[in-house]
Amino acid sequence: MRHRVAGYKLGRTTAHRRAMFRNLAVALITHGHITTTVPKAKAVRPMVEKLITLARKGNATRLGGGSDIAYRRRIERELGGDRFLVDRDLTAFTRAQLRSEGYRVNKYYELKRGPRVINKLFDDLAPRYEDRSGGYTRIVRLGKHRKGDGGDLCVLMFVGEESGPQLGGQYSRRREKANRRAERAARLRRGGAVAATAASTAPAALEETLEPVSESLEPLEPLEAQPEDQPEAEPEQQIDQADTEARDESPEGPDSPGPDEPRKDNPAT
Repeated sequence: MRHRVAGYKLGRTTAHRRAMFRNLAVALITHGHITTTVPKAKAVRPMVEKLITLARKGNATRLGGGSDIAYRRRIERELGGDRFLVDRDLTAFTRAQLRSEGYRVNKYYELKRGPRVINKLFDDLAPRYEDRSGGYTRIVRLGKHRKGDGGDLCVLMFVGEESGPQLGGQYSRRREKANRRAERAARLRRGGAVAATAASTAPAALEETLEPVSESLEPLEPLEAQPEDQPEAEPEQQIDQADTEARDESPEGPDSPGPDEPRKDNPAT
């Protein structure tokens, strides 16, 4: 029996589940909204709201004259330590450069206060929900299923901040990529529709452009057969014919002997 056992196991080990919740929480605080499955959204929702409540208590303590360092350390511990809060190699920058961006490090470049996610909680989210006693997030079902396992998809976002700006004040790159994909898909669909319309109207347009054959045209007269040319004589026949013509044209007549033959009227030859 699961008496007094809260939370979702999600088919993962404790370490895997804790790391996944930390990643989801950091992504939600960073981008303002995330798209995930409904069980994951319901599981990580209490963790995010608890972090906002701690940030509200820290701000109240600081305004009362106290220090909020204890609440910052608790939030940092919930998010898994410094490795979830630093997005760069701290040793590649000087301490002055890191201090200008909100990083506080010691002489060994160990982070003393995580700036980005924790400052987002204390400076932005906590003042925004100062007059709200709970329910800082909202789950919007998309009515779609994830490919592969068919899980129900939803959007987990903060109440009143549906645009989801990043920590730097700009819109999320994930949303920009999704918008570009949607626009490209719409263009492809429009192009396919135009191509289908053109293919359907092409036969009709071709029939309109073709002129009908006139029935008043007279049939053409058949051509007369032309006599075929005589075949050319073979080379041997051409040589014999040339010799015959040369003998006929010679002054001695056609029966005159050749240069190597003896003459009949000359007894000496």
